[in-house]
Amino acid sequence: MWMVLFWLYMPSTQQVLVEARIQRQITPALLEAPLSADKILTFGQIGHPDGLSFLRPLLVDPQWRQYALFAWGEIEGAPLSDLLTLKIGPMDAEFLLWVEALSKTASSEDQPALLHLWQSWPAELQDQTLFYFFRMNDPVWQKAIQSRLGAASVPGVGTLFYLARQRLSVPTQALIACLDRYAKQPESVCLALRISPDEPNSAYSETLLKLLMHEDWRVRVEVLRAAQKNKAFELAIFQQALTDPNPLVISTALGGLLALAPETNLSEAQIQNLSASALFSYLDAKGNQVPWAEWVKDWPKARDWKARQYLRLQAKWGAPETTQSLFEKGSSLEKEILLSSLPEESDLAGQWIHSLGVPSDPFLLAEMVNQTAQRKLDPKPGFLSLLPLSFPEIDPQYAILDNLASFVAENEVQNELQKLVDHPQYLVRLKALNLITHPSLTDRSRFLGKGNSQPAPENLVIRAASGWTSEGPEWIWQLQTEKGLIHIRLYWQDAPITCANISLLSQKHYFDNMAWHRVVPNFVLQGGDVRGDGSGGPGYAIPCEINPKRFKRGTVGMALAGKDTGGSQFFICHAPQPHLDGGYTVFGEVVLGMEVVDQLEQGDTIQTAQVIAR
Repeated sequence: MWMVLFWLYMPSTQQVLVEARIQRQITPALLEAPLSADKILTFGQIGHPDGLSFLRPLLVDPQWRQYALFAWGEIEGAPLSDLLTLKIGPMDAEFLLWVEALSKTASSEDQPALLHLWQSWPAELQDQTLFYFFRMNDPVWQKAIQSRLGAASVPGVGTLFYLARQRLSVPTQALIACLDRYAKQPESVCLALRISPDEPNSAYSETLLKLLMHEDWRVRVEVLRAAQKNKAFELAIFQQALTDPNPLVISTALGGLLALAPETNLSEAQIQNLSASALFSYLDAKGNQVPWAEWVKDWPKARDWKARQYLRLQAKWGAPETTQSLFEKGSSLEKEILLSSLPEESDLAGQWIHSLGVPSDPFLLAEMVNQTAQRKLDPKPGFLSLLPLSFPEIDPQYAILDNLASFVAENEVQNELQKLVDHPQYLVRLKALNLITHPSLTDRSRFLGKGNSQPAPENLVIRAASGWTSEGPEWIWQLQTEKGLIHIRLYWQDAPITCANISLLSQKHYFDNMAWHRVVPNFVLQGGDVRGDGSGGPGYAIPCEINPKRFKRGTVGMALAGKDTGGSQFFICHAPQPHLDGGYTVFGEVVLGMEVVDQLEQGDTIQTAQVIAR
């Protein structure tokens, strides 16, 4: 009888993998689980150095090598030498995964040797692999790649990506040739537009003017950014772009106009045509040069994104006595917003910090730490004594660790980090480990050995495991926004915990009436923050489930403040973002409503969110 009961309660393989991912431990059950791609990737996601001994024989097994290569690259401190001994050539299916793993595991000392290897490959292959070798920032790499743009032939898109990521300048005529060559390929020409010409000239400006008429709004955004950076346009061009049909082009044009000519004042008609997001940007820049308080007098009544932006304007530009009154009456969230928005010369920050003591709101406490460090307030409160404690959110400890040099002598920073090896919270240990200078594999084993003991949200393990089946339905995350409907296909097979978390939160109406709090044109649209200030979450963290899926246009990923800090914030890519590959969890893709994504601005809302089977 007991054998039957044991069989009935024996966890499924999917449940074993989910629990190991959440616990961040190589559990006995994980070791005993049948060998599969998901099991191999789980070792990489856990990231413990002990996983290397499991992965090492799989690197030479043709059946499992592609998964082992990806997992190897995900373990911090994994040795490069094991990868270099592999006999993998350009014709092998795993070649690009091998290159990606090389780029992730290479130290600064390894970069010259990798350059020699890269230079031995054909030109086309060199260009293709720069989508992975963009991490190589050694001057010898930069010089080698820059020289490719001086050649007679126009370089490939991989080269453009590398140059854009490294923010390198190139000969102007060569750059113009690239802009002309890729003009009909929006995503490629956007990369070229991010590269600076060494000597901007009239021909370069004329090329930008032609591209400003491009049918793809993302190209127009990059043209305006390039023009601002190189001062290539008359201001009238930025004024003209304020009438663009895409709101993200308008916001980019407005930012460029105010950066180049801060004295610019918009007409009353122009102001009336601005969205709330663009109006805030204008008032945030102009301040008391315009009657900002009159123009947003109704915003505090909104009790949403507008109300929070009003507080930012008040703290920055308003009368100190009014700001003080709002602070005294405000909620902890409102106090945090006001504190974070005070101008540098304000004396209110120090007064507020010393009057608050140790607030129960971890986000307010974190902002107090940040402001104390940034403003070099003296005497400094005893924040260091809070570091060994546990908080419901890890933001206070992260703030203390990020500013540790402000609270202890410089030569004591590394010693303080080592003291956290036994901290009860996994995320605090992980953060400390990442701040240690050149941590060894032994350091990593010590800090990660205890895994994550924080309990998972109720039903998350069961929900993740039950949906993790190839025979189940297709799951669609349906977001009804004020500008239209978006359907996101969830990648449950690749990120079961993340998808289950999104499903459970949506079931609780967590995302309903929530604002998109961050929009970076031609990069990402970000939502899921219950506080609306970029720090909010559901009150717990879920582990990263880094997988081989790539960040393309319409890809949906989890936003992070560091590894394994995801909760509810997510982003949708406007364009491919190869530099995010292997660093953030991909858990879905937009299959309906990408035109809606292209129109959404900061402050627009998600009206409802639900996960449906299809």
